[in-house]
Amino acid sequence: MKRKPALIAAFLTTLVIAIVMVLVGANALFNPNSIPVSAAPTTVAASDTGGVVAVSANTTTDQVQQLNALIAQYQAREQQYQQREQQYQQQLNDASSQVQQLTTVLQQLQRMGVIRIDQNGQISVPRRLGD
Repeated sequence: MKRKPALIAAFLTTLVIAIVMVLVGANALFNPNSIPVSAAPTTVAASDTGGVVAVSANTTTDQVQQLNALIAQYQAREQQYQQREQQYQQQLNDASSQVQQLTTVLQQLQRMGVIRIDQNGQISVPRRLGD
């Protein structure tokens, strides 16, 4: 009795797998986005000696050269960006140094009483009575 359900299960499993294989094949055959074999980027030819496969890679070589050229362009662009970043960093450091120097000068002038800086950051020059 156990043999009959096992055979039915095996048959159904085989049937499901066969249907899936047919569906995948039909999808590959009728897919409008697929590339026809004649337009494939590489060609494969089997030689007469033992079935060794030789690949013609003219298109592949061209693609590799194009990709290498793109990589070189991106590397050059990255170098330019890094140089620009270094220039901007140097400009920022210079500006920070100038701000620090100006802050020091303003603090010295305020200590000497030449200028007055209020809480809002406004600078005023007090009038001297002796002038």
